[in-house]
Amino acid sequence: MFAQIGATVICLVISSQAFQSNAISNLNHVLAGQGFSQSEIQSAVAGSQSTLFEKLGVDLRTAAIEAIASAMARAFIIPLVAGALGLVCSLLMSRGRLNDGLKFKLNKIVWLSWSMMVIV
Repeated sequence: MFAQIGATVICLVISSQAFQSNAISNLNHVLAGQGFSQSEIQSAVAGSQSTLFEKLGVDLRTAAIEAIASAMARAFIIPLVAGALGLVCSLLMSRGRLNDGLKFKLNKIVWLSWSMMVIV
């Protein structure tokens, strides 16, 4: 269970970083030569009360919004590929039962950890 949650968190972190990088790169390309600082562009991507869009004309605003939307679309590729890979791997797994002795070993580990907690 924790592995599934951890994998989801890792996937979301990677997707978030990919979005941030792509959006900032795209906005740098769109807004080149307009006199905006890197921190203004980063705050526009983060959505932290940026006034950058208010300073843009209609054409530049449209291009900036398309740049951010393009970065959002690319960020969804990572979880999609991870899900497809998980599906393919699950189809390739054997249909037999896993090691039944593993259940006994896990019960023994749980019992030992409980006994250590009682002793301490």
